[in-house]
Amino acid sequence: MSITTRTGDSGKTSLIGETLVSKASPRPEAIGSVDECSSWLGLLAVDLTPRHRENVLSIQKDLFKIGAELAAVRGVSLNIMLVGPGDVARLETWCRELEKEIVPLKGLVLPGGGGKISALVDVARAVCRRAERRVVGLLEREGTLDGDVSMVVYLNRLSDYLFLLARSLDTERCYAAQ
Repeated sequence: MSITTRTGDSGKTSLIGETLVSKASPRPEAIGSVDECSSWLGLLAVDLTPRHRENVLSIQKDLFKIGAELAAVRGVSLNIMLVGPGDVARLETWCRELEKEIVPLKGLVLPGGGGKISALVDVARAVCRRAERRVVGLLEREGTLDGDVSMVVYLNRLSDYLFLLARSLDTERCYAAQ
């Protein structure tokens, strides 16, 4: 089976469940932002210590699940475990661990102020925040934001984790005056 289907040549993409939608519609926009976050994390993982690399690889697997859930037409069974409260709890545990390693904030943090590796984390965090906004917008538009929002909570907690990870990886950080 070829990857080239030519479906996208007309500006359409297919969702899981055979539905064609515009590539410019909110669902592909949300899926693309989640995918972009995972790609930045993949680039970041190359230079991380084994501990942080394992965490990032776990996060990438979770982002894959979120992307699959977003790509599925309502009612289609994915036969995979979706992101849920246990995944959020894991991120919260990692956040608490990182908070023990860093000094309390004394000002505003400039993205990338601590070097290349923390700059990559900051980019991933910014893309994660965009993905969260896209997912929230999609769920609001569909009227499902009041249902199971595990993926929204996960993305929100992921941006917290990435903020803390960038700070923990810094050897020197630039602060703006409060």
